[in-house]
Amino acid sequence: MVPSERHPQNPASWSPNSTRTNKEIYNRHRATPNPAESVTFPKLAVTFAEIRILSLLRRPHVAFAMLAVMLTFGGAFAVFTYFRPFFETYTHADASELSFLLLGMGLAGFAGTYGASAVVNKRLYRLMMGMPVALAGVTLALLPAGHNLWTVAILVIVWGAINAAIPVAWSTWLSKAVRDKPESGGGLMVASIQLSIMLGAELGGALIDHFSIGAAFIGGVALMLFSAIIIGSGKRIQPDT
Repeated sequence: MVPSERHPQNPASWSPNSTRTNKEIYNRHRATPNPAESVTFPKLAVTFAEIRILSLLRRPHVAFAMLAVMLTFGGAFAVFTYFRPFFETYTHADASELSFLLLGMGLAGFAGTYGASAVVNKRLYRLMMGMPVALAGVTLALLPAGHNLWTVAILVIVWGAINAAIPVAWSTWLSKAVRDKPESGGGLMVASIQLSIMLGAELGGALIDHFSIGAAFIGGVALMLFSAIIIGSGKRIQPDT
């Protein structure tokens, strides 16, 4: 029995009477490169970038700062994510009033960014501790004033200005506290903020599902106050000299 050329790579199909021609056919097929085997994949360069970024957490001031960052942004987004249902259920805002409130918050962000940039270098740590407290206070004030459209509009504008100033302060801290590894520090901060946004929104949603929008706001306030406690006078998040 002569082995079929369709299965030349199966030595078990050779009969004891395999001839030289059969072996030549087999060897010829073996010498033909298999397209699947000739495909080469680029080697992944192991840069250990993730390890380098996480190694920054060994520095106590960075670890405290990232915890404070996550609490601040997590608390803010536990509130911010659910502003619309708050406006619709507490303030009973219609579509145009809702657009007005959100537009005012957005425009206030420009003022908050500009104002923080003007004073952040002189009073960095006071701002970093004070802004979460101020944001928590405005959030609490929204609950009893939620039924008055104009009061809510003023509070929302203040809330938007403070919220926009917080990233300015943390960016300035990063440039001062992680000077030797700005890229790794920036990556760590971005990852911390993104994770905190997800967790904060999830916390707010869980509190709304089980309790109320007011509970979500109070939960966000608690996170922001914890952040202020961690920051304190700023010594915990200052690099060792």
